[in-house]
Amino acid sequence: MTADEIKRLRHVADITQAELGAFIGISNSTMHKWERGLLRPNDWQAAMLDACAEAERRVPKVLKQAAKTLYSQGYARALYVILAAATEVR
Repeated sequence: MTADEIKRLRHVADITQAELGAFIGISNSTMHKWERGLLRPNDWQAAMLDACAEAERRVPKVLKQAAKTLYSQGYARALYVILAAATEVR
């Protein structure tokens, strides 16, 4: 995923760098560098970004829902929301 694609995903999903970074397990600084093209995600991070993009494609605003879930129910539940949408498991 390119820097522009990462930025577009985040803007379409209407989530912050911190929220997307939390789903992937990276810092705000790293997310900022990805979006500026200064760093690139490694293989597993790229796979997580792809899953987030697929989830958002299948269920618009699911990442926004997952961000709310992250704060109220924790990381594992938020990750489930994303992966369920990406794989159509409900």
